[in-house]
Amino acid sequence: MTLKPIDWTEFENFSLEEFKSSFDSDFYVTPEIDLLILLQKVRSKLKKRIILTDGPRTVTQHIKTYKSLDKRELLSGKKWFEAIPWGSRHLPKFNCGLRAVDLKCTDCVGKDGVTIYLTGEELKDIFRDEAKYMGLYTGIGVGKRYIHLDVDREQDTTWYYSY
Repeated sequence: MTLKPIDWTEFENFSLEEFKSSFDSDFYVTPEIDLLILLQKVRSKLKKRIILTDGPRTVTQHIKTYKSLDKRELLSGKKWFEAIPWGSRHLPKFNCGLRAVDLKCTDCVGKDGVTIYLTGEELKDIFRDEAKYMGLYTGIGVGKRYIHLDVDREQDTTWYYSY
């Protein structure tokens, strides 16, 4: 993939602001166009808000993420330094845009005012179907109420988180 300029007027539900680091608001990485198109197509079809919960990371931020998961005992017995995926698509790559986001999607707000989210499994199915229609292969990590989504794969890949 090669970084191309994005005409943000074509994406009514997303802006560059949303693709900043959740750790450092001054750290932006423009998303790969295929990722952005997929997000917008799903958003338009669902007519529900898609919330990007994690995007680009520096190496330091990536390490902090895995240290945090280790402290919460969410790494299936591995230590943070054993569990870090150094090929993560959240990390910048030369001449590429952002290749991965973590996201959740609001389903509705209940009568009690509590927001209800689509399940990770529902999101996986929705994004995988749309990506297939677009001719894209995706990597989707499935959590309880969120997914990790990346779009630069040679074949579809799915994995599951315990949280």
